[in-house]
Order: sequence, then C-alpha cells, then structure tokens
Amino acid sequence: MTDLSVALLVWGLVATVVASVLGALLYPLVRRISAGLSPSLRSSVRLAYVMVGPAAVWLALVVVSEPRLSSVLVPPHCHGELCGLHAPVYAHDSMIMLFLAAISSVVLMGLLALLLWALRRGQNQLRVLRLFTRPSGGGFRTLDSPELMAFCAGLWRPEVVVSQGLIAQLQPVELDIVLAHERAHCARYDNARLLLARWFTLLWPARLGNQVRSDIRADAEQACDLAAARWAQGTAPVAHAIRTLSALPSRAASNSNRPGVGFDCGDAAGRLAALESGYAARGSVLAPGTAFTCLAAYWCAHLCILTVLAHRTIEWWG
Repeated sequence: MTDLSVALLVWGLVATVVASVLGALLYPLVRRISAGLSPSLRSSVRLAYVMVGPAAVWLALVVVSEPRLSSVLVPPHCHGELCGLHAPVYAHDSMIMLFLAAISSVVLMGLLALLLWALRRGQNQLRVLRLFTRPSGGGFRTLDSPELMAFCAGLWRPEVVVSQGLIAQLQPVELDIVLAHERAHCARYDNARLLLARWFTLLWPARLGNQVRSDIRADAEQACDLAAARWAQGTAPVAHAIRTLSALPSRAASNSNRPGVGFDCGDAAGRLAALESGYAARGSVLAPGTAFTCLAAYWCAHLCILTVLAHRTIEWWG
C-alpha cells in the first residue's frame, strides 16, 4: 500500500465518523419529512439516507486520488512554479499522519473482525435452524415448537419459517395471510436491508441509531401488511390476522434472537392504522421521484464537499 493510499484510508475513516454523526443529527428532520411517504418507499428512503454519508466518503476518496477528476471540484492552489494537477501532497514523516494511520488500522481491523464474527454467527444460526425445520409442502418450512413464531430467515435466499405452535392457533385463512406477509419480507430482502442499516449506523449515537433501525423495521412490517392486503384483495383479512395474533398469549416474547424478521404484532395499533391509510392511498404517484431526487442532491453535495475537504485536509495533516 502506497503512502497516499494510507493517507486516503486515514482520512476516509475519520470522515466516515464525522459524516455518520452529522447524518444521525439530521435524521429527526428526515424522519419528519418522509412521514407522508408509503411504507415501502419510506423504508427505501431511510436505508438510502443512512448509506449516503459513508458511500459519499469512499467515492470521494476515488475522486481525490485521480487529479483529472478532482480538479473540477478542488479550488485552485499552488505548491510552487511547476504545480499542476496533482493528488494530495503531504510530508511522509508527518507525525500526525503516522498517529492517525495507527489508530485507523486498529479501528479498521476491529470492524472487519466484528463483521466476520456477525456473519459467522448468523451462518451458524441458519445451519442450526435448518436442522430443526422441515419443508411443509406449502412453500415454507415448519419448526416443531410450541412457540408462536412466523419469520423470514436468510439473507440472499430467504425462506419462510412457521412454528407448529402458531399453525395450531390459526385458521387456514389467517395462516395464509401470515404466509403472504412473510413472503413479502422475502421478496423485499428485508433481512439484508436491516443488516445494511445496522452496519451503516454502527457509528451513529446509540439513541438515533436505534431509532432509525426501529423505523426501518416498522416500515417493513407495514409494507408487508399492504402486500398481504393486495394478495387478499382487501384489508379486512389482514387486520383480522393482526388482531388475532396480538391477542394470543405472548409465548414468543423471547424470540429476539431468531435469525430474521417476523410477523411482529408489538405495534398492532400502528400497523392497523398504516394498513387502512396506506391501502386507501395506494394510487398516489410522483413521491418516489421527489424523494430520490432530494437524496441524489444530498449525495452530490456530500461528494463535492468531501472531495475538497479530503484534498485540503490530507495536505494540512502533512
């Protein structure tokens, strides 16, 4: 790895922390603005928002390392009579840069180790889950357990898992609604979305990080309720299933460690309200274009500002 690559890596990690904190502080405003969007679009907007800062930081590193690209954004400045287009320049023996490089290396290795551990843990959970489940013949897997569980497990090839305890408690029509809801989770790859949200908010303040992850999960539940309502051609069967499950004894309250999103009725009132209002307003248009145009403008502003700051800050460190 060249000296410039080390400098860019150091700046990238520092800028990622700053961009994450600033993104977290602005999230309450984004939350209010996006409240009127449909649940499906709202979840995508929130996920895209939490990814904007870190993604813009690392793209800015690519731009700043290529003088022909960064010259469009970096204001004119000179290091001497022969100065022209150049990548950031700094002293190789800069003590600030050496210190930051050491800290950044430790942080990066820690994050990679944490990521590998999380992926390994999830893989082990899925392996154990497959040992205790079996195909039902109805397009889902059954778990021989008295607990009340229905969830989507897996990242790239998600599957629906339903416990025998829940099957015994539900009428066939109610079970079909639960399956439609869970299959919508699979089609949306909600487990992968939640994993991305968790990692892209790793550096957020705890309260705001928990808030955005909770919001994305709630949006996913509401979006899948609407998908189930479209499958059932009405909201009444889905509302009935939500009320039925929320009234059942909460024997599955300890399932926070299950490897996937599930038919969680913890916020039954909120889901029922979103179901009725969202299904009635499903014909609205133009909001997606407006939302993602704003995100694109926000991302471009990040990229432009970060490219200038990267060039100047690396030279200042040196």
